[in-house]
Amino acid sequence: EVVVDRHLDEMALQNLRRGLDIGNGERTLPATISRLSGSVETVSLRLTIHEGRNRQIRRMLAMVGVKVLSLRRIAIGGLKLELLPPGSHRSLSAPERRSLLEIVMED
Repeated sequence: EVVVDRHLDEMALQNLRRGLDIGNGERTLPATISRLSGSVETVSLRLTIHEGRNRQIRRMLAMVGVKVLSLRRIAIGGLKLELLPPGSHRSLSAPERRSLLEIVMED
């Protein structure tokens, strides 16, 4: 989930949904993006990406002309992080471990 400094126009949304060049010859895979809420000053979005390049979401949004005000990971590889505080950890359940192993074995 990301809070940005302004609304994204349709062209920016299309570019994010198709994938775009984020510099250094790196092109992202298509992203899923939905608007969660908005005000005059900020907009909250949910972005789903399928790779984890260095500062990828910030770089993607910069390429379409928006500034990231806050960014919070809510899931990774199908695992929901829920209310896990930053910097902390928890043990995975057996089904979560199996799910992650299946994802890794697909690659």
